[in-house]
Amino acid sequence: MPITSRGLITVAGQGPSDSNGAGKSSFIAGLSLLHADDQWRLQSGAQAAAELLFTAELAGQEVVHANADHGYIIGVFVPPASHTIAEIEADALTVWLRINRQAPHVELRWKPQRHVAYGDTENDRAAGADQLWDTLPSSNGRTNIRANKLARTLYGRTVRCVSFLSTSVRASATANLLAQPLNELTPERIFDAIGALTGLNREIDDELKARQKEYQHAVDAQRAQHEYDEWNRRVTSPRT
Repeated sequence: MPITSRGLITVAGQGPSDSNGAGKSSFIAGLSLLHADDQWRLQSGAQAAAELLFTAELAGQEVVHANADHGYIIGVFVPPASHTIAEIEADALTVWLRINRQAPHVELRWKPQRHVAYGDTENDRAAGADQLWDTLPSSNGRTNIRANKLARTLYGRTVRCVSFLSTSVRASATANLLAQPLNELTPERIFDAIGALTGLNREIDDELKARQKEYQHAVDAQRAQHEYDEWNRRVTSPRT
C-alpha cells in the first residue's frame, strides 16, 4: 500500500457486515510501530506489539485456526526525490519488523532495494515470508536489533510518529494512545505527544534549564552581594 508523507492520510474500510473488521485499526497500529512511535514503550520491549498478531479466540476462529506465534510488518522506504522506476528500485530500502508473541517481541532487519514476498495468493506470500526473513542480514552482528534500539536505528534521535485513533471502542490496558478513544485523552496528554513530535519538548526543556541557571546565578549574585556588604561593614566600621 503506497503512502506519502506529504499530506493527511485517512484510512477507511468495509468489513464483512459494516466498517468493523476491515483492519483499519490494525493497519494504523502497524504503521505506527514501523515508524517507531514510542507510545509502544519501545524501551521496555514493546510487549503490546504482540497484540497485532492473529489471535483465534478474539476472531472467533479457535476451532479452525491456531494463534499466530509471529508475523511481519514490512516497509519499503524511498526518498521523495526518486520518481522513475529505475530510481525507486535503486534507492529503495526495505525494513522488516518481526513481531513475536514471546520475547523478544520486536526484531529488526533491513536490506537495500526491494525485498518483499511474492505469490499468487495471500497464503503463498505468507508462506514465503519466513524464508525471505532468513535471507536478510542480521542487523546487530549475529543477532537482531530489538525494540529498545528501533527508533534510534531507523530515525535517529528525532521523534517521527505520534498516533491517535478515534474510536468508540473502550480503552484497554495497552500502554499507547492507539488503545484510547480520542475523546478520552486529556489535553495535557495530547500536548505532550505533539510536543514530542514537533520538538517543542526540547525547547521547553532548554527553557527550563536556562531558567534554572538564571535563577542560580541570581542566588549566587545575591549571596555574593550579601557577603560583600558584610565584609564592607566590618572593614569600614569606626574603631574606638
